[in-house]
Amino acid sequence: MFNPGPMEIMNSLKTVMITHYQSSGSLYLHSLFDGHPQVISIPGVPELDAIINGRFNNAQEALNEFYDTNPKLNPMPTTVPNKAAKKA
Repeated sequence: MFNPGPMEIMNSLKTVMITHYQSSGSLYLHSLFDGHPQVISIPGVPELDAIINGRFNNAQEALNEFYDTNPKLNPMPTTVPNKAAKKA
């Protein structure tokens, strides 16, 4: 039995992008989808120029670029803040 990995799953998803222009109701529209079990959404307003204007060989390259430009949305950051250093 074939168990697809995360990238195979990501590559098979249908993608829709809700964008905004001033006070157009996009946040309200986003809130209607938020929480639905068949919807994956990105919180906040991420920087997407690099993704939209970029050329990528595969989804992993696009995902890496997204994380590079939106580090707060990276679930597995490469650097972990040193809490002890901040207290000193």
